[in-house]
Amino acid sequence: MKKIVFILICLLMFASCQNKVGDDEPTATIIVSQQTVEETISESIDETKEPEGIEEIGLNVSNEQKKYIFLAGEVNIVPKQPYAPTADLLPEPYETGEVPSCAFEGLDTQYRFQGYDIQCGRIKGEEIITGVFFVDDTVSTPEGVHLGMSIEEVIDIYGTDFTEDFSKYTYSDGEVELIFIAEEGKVIAISYMGVFTP
Repeated sequence: MKKIVFILICLLMFASCQNKVGDDEPTATIIVSQQTVEETISESIDETKEPEGIEEIGLNVSNEQKKYIFLAGEVNIVPKQPYAPTADLLPEPYETGEVPSCAFEGLDTQYRFQGYDIQCGRIKGEEIITGVFFVDDTVSTPEGVHLGMSIEEVIDIYGTDFTEDFSKYTYSDGEVELIFIAEEGKVIAISYMGVFTP
């Protein structure tokens, strides 16, 4: 009986939380069964496959060469590197869209994953990672910094070798910038951006 009441409450909450749209605007509902979710999860997990290091997939970049690298699980995501080898190691993105490019003219492709976005641009016909953006506090930098921490904690972890511009704290290794934006002393944005020269 408790399960039925709980399910009914969840359904009512879901129905009341849906976006309100005008009568002339189309709406869509996506229904996913538990079996579909379980199949998707089991397909994306291959326990027999050894994790590949970034050197093994041909990116030719080591942690010594780049100081600021985002780690998604066991996958290094490195701005200024090709997206295709990285994409092969990641789950399917939840969403894909286009956004104005920060580094180039035109539009970049943005891939949304659990807790972060990867933004890519086209350089000489190849899709290159231009940046990684945290979208919630479920992910953190390899050093443990996540959204909501104090900027003082960030400085304690990363040190004072940064530039500050209106509550934007930028650490750079010359190839990648690790950027923290603070509001009222709390980190509200974290991104890894490739440094591209014209």
